[in-house]
Amino acid sequence: MSEKCVLGIDVGTSGCKILALDDCGVILGSVTEEYPCYAPQQGWSEQDPEDWWNGTAAGIRKIIPRLNGKTVCAVGLSGQMHGMVALDHENHAVRRAILWNDQRTEKQCDEITKLAGGPDALLAETNNRMLTGYTGGKILWMKENEPENYQKTVHIVNPKDYIRLKLTGELKTDVSDASGTGFFCVRERRWSDDLIRKTGLDPTMFVEAVESTAVSGYVTKGAADVTGLSAGIPVGGGGGDAVISTTGLGLAKSGRVGGDGRNLRRRRHGACFVSSESQRDASGFLRE
Repeated sequence: MSEKCVLGIDVGTSGCKILALDDCGVILGSVTEEYPCYAPQQGWSEQDPEDWWNGTAAGIRKIIPRLNGKTVCAVGLSGQMHGMVALDHENHAVRRAILWNDQRTEKQCDEITKLAGGPDALLAETNNRMLTGYTGGKILWMKENEPENYQKTVHIVNPKDYIRLKLTGELKTDVSDASGTGFFCVRERRWSDDLIRKTGLDPTMFVEAVESTAVSGYVTKGAADVTGLSAGIPVGGGGGDAVISTTGLGLAKSGRVGGDGRNLRRRRHGACFVSSESQRDASGFLRE
């Protein structure tokens, strides 16, 4: 029997979930640490990134005694998508994160769409519409409404990427969360620098995007001291929660929906499907 196991960390909206699995997929334990959500105005939704980290660290410390002496050999990340975490030159958050369910950015999303040349041009470049939940409109909103915070901002990351930063010291995202900013060319796996510049934003704010299966960094000694993990454990690129949950349901090849179908559940953000052929939709609501 193997003495190794893996940890999965999900930075959710209501709390952080930590799951430990052995190499046969047997669950060794799970922990959830809740944290608050703030609504300064109607339609706004924010969280403090430090609450995510405190919850993650506390959850890891609680789950380690449940591992039956097994050694953690890798850490995987997932989390709520589209949240804007603005970091200063010391990698401190300059304000609370604006979340996926925040609806303040309709004006900015319309502006970005027009600057891109209209909906068709935007779809051709990013394979996405610029929706109010996406990160892109939030950055422009901050520039227009909180210029002092925008001036302090050096990098933009998403929620799970903040935990990556705290665990590894690495400023990276993955391609699924990058696509959820609305500023990423999905097919070519690159940031859309021209669109970012047209919007009046700085392309250098956007961090390296890696594949979900890539090793994005290693647990630092500082993070090890806080969490109880061993330094040097590899941390995967991970992905947005909708993307990771779709893979976890077994949607990896055409004709398969959630294994036997009993595990597929409706989510607030809609349903996900897999097709072996490219599916085109001029409205942008059906995306590859």
